[in-house]
Amino acid sequence: MLNKCGNCGQIVAATDSECWHCGVALTPTTTTAETTPVPELGMILRYAGLTAVSLLLLILATRAIGQAPLLRLGGNNAPLTGWQPVTDSQLQFTLSLPDSWQSIELITNPTAQATRPLPALAEFFEAMVADSELLFLGVAGETAVPTPMVLIAQSQRLAQLTPQQYIAYAQTQLPPNVELITAEVTTNDLGIVKGNLLFNLQQADVQWRCAHQFVPNNSQIYLITTCAEATLFTHHQAEFDTILLSFQPLDS
Repeated sequence: MLNKCGNCGQIVAATDSECWHCGVALTPTTTTAETTPVPELGMILRYAGLTAVSLLLLILATRAIGQAPLLRLGGNNAPLTGWQPVTDSQLQFTLSLPDSWQSIELITNPTAQATRPLPALAEFFEAMVADSELLFLGVAGETAVPTPMVLIAQSQRLAQLTPQQYIAYAQTQLPPNVELITAEVTTNDLGIVKGNLLFNLQQADVQWRCAHQFVPNNSQIYLITTCAEATLFTHHQAEFDTILLSFQPLDS
């Protein structure tokens, strides 16, 4: 900061005690120190609280996203006119069904396991592996009469098999009321390898034709089976192909 000498009018420094131009003693000047205002404690605490809440919400959101099931998008699960996407209540899998079909979770509605041909299919699964568990049923129209359907089951013991091994194993375990037609391994556009069986299933006076898939997923596998009366299978085959293609385990 600079001042002027009161005697000669020349510029002098604020710290000078005498004018270095004329030698006159200078009158001391008082300077006011510039200070930065300090925020109040309450304001500091308020900002700290908002920051802590924001960080907590960010952590919770990140954890929720990390734990949510992952749906891998591909051509097989694109929305179709007249179809509805269906996800089970446990968020284990998703598939597409025609709008007119009913969805039944067999864990919460065990009485539906009497729907034909479920008893015969249950025997088929038990012949494959003892720990098979029926999870989901999708049916067209009323369930009291033979009708097109899809059944989803799961097994942990079969998880040690590849789709190729499952096909070889299944052919040695088929019960007497099952007639195998074809067996093959396919890979969908998401890279999921599936084992496929096509077979006839006899139940009392009705013969069913079923398209069956073995879908591996981490520590368990899914068994997806679409069935219709043998004489009507060709009529529903396009629907069944769409259902089987749309099935996808949800990765956690």
